[in-house]
Amino acid sequence: MDAAVLDLIKPAVLLVFAVALLFFPEWIARRARHRHAERLADRLARGKDNYFEELRALQAYPPPAPSSLAWRIAAAVLGTLSFAILYHRITD
Repeated sequence: MDAAVLDLIKPAVLLVFAVALLFFPEWIARRARHRHAERLADRLARGKDNYFEELRALQAYPPPAPSSLAWRIAAAVLGTLSFAILYHRITD
């Protein structure tokens, strides 16, 4: 592949991710909740004596619910910067 094409791939992927995150910010929160539930179920299946401290921490501290607005702002900033980089590289 040409070096110019490779220079366009990273900002293009970031732009796609930013647009997806802008419209679907709950993806990240859903993944965090799912991983937390899996770990908690795994620790409970092993018994309360094994991994006691980790089990206590998992039960006491569920994953925080991220603000949809914060993720959308981050996605807008990421998308704007990615678009600017793409525009700059295409026009040069």
